[in-house]
Amino acid sequence: MPFIPHTQQAIDQMQALGIPAGVYPVWDLETWPFVSGAVASILATGRASIYGGAGALYCNPASEVVKEWQALRGAGNADAQRALLWIARYVTDSVSPPPWAPGVDDPAVIAWQDNDHGPDDTDISELRLGAILSVGDIAEGLKQVLAG
Repeated sequence: MPFIPHTQQAIDQMQALGIPAGVYPVWDLETWPFVSGAVASILATGRASIYGGAGALYCNPASEVVKEWQALRGAGNADAQRALLWIARYVTDSVSPPPWAPGVDDPAVIAWQDNDHGPDDTDISELRLGAILSVGDIAEGLKQVLAG
């Protein structure tokens, strides 16, 4: 499977930095050249690690990454069903961050990044918290996702 060495290196670095077990890694695939099978490989390697979750994929909404993730979920792949999405969808034609519109309509989308709307034209990431009201609730919500 492609990308296992890269994913394992990232996991090794997380461990070397002392990042505790149970943290959900976010795999930044926004600018990587797409390789068929990479999503399954990354998610399987992440799930087999001490972090235990498949992780979240950071990518563009129309990318092949999203298409492969959706196909894997549709085929019943447990790792893809546990994975979350952080979408990088750049909207630069408004003065303030637009309303929630990541470009992928799925409850697994937990955040989306909007371009050039922060101080000094920095990017802003908007999190979907829904009914989650506290840090404890966030932790419990993630536990439920991970258990799923």
